[in-house]
Amino acid sequence: MFVLLVAACSGDAAAPAATQESGEAAAPTVEGAKSAGKFSGAGQMADRRERHGAVLLPDGRILTVSGRGRGVSGLLQSGYWTPTSETYDPASGKWTISGQVNVPRVSMGIALLGDGRVLILAGSGEQRVALDSAEIWDPASGTCSPTKDMT
Repeated sequence: MFVLLVAACSGDAAAPAATQESGEAAAPTVEGAKSAGKFSGAGQMADRRERHGAVLLPDGRILTVSGRGRGVSGLLQSGYWTPTSETYDPASGKWTISGQVNVPRVSMGIALLGDGRVLILAGSGEQRVALDSAEIWDPASGTCSPTKDMT
């Protein structure tokens, strides 16, 4: 079993947050394994983020989407929503930028669709207004396309 904890947050938007770029991977619990139940680093994300969406993809990668990110200062900022998406590959231990959402959002819904695409919906936009928009991330192209708004 593999568990990925992404982007721990210090809770202070003004404080430097070195841990916010790293994922922490829990080692599989395998009887007799020295590292069973231990945490180890899972590489550095390109963008610090919190309140993002995350979903396990059919190929074993983990997709993280949007969220609150860092502005020009490099610190997490309450008014900066990052549009980027990243995938984590547990086989290589690396994060890769995987495109951008059309509408940056925090606290969104995210769901894996039967065909391997990912539905990203609702959440809160940059003006802290509830969103009714939705988009679909395509793993083949790494791009997001708008879809019908929620009604």
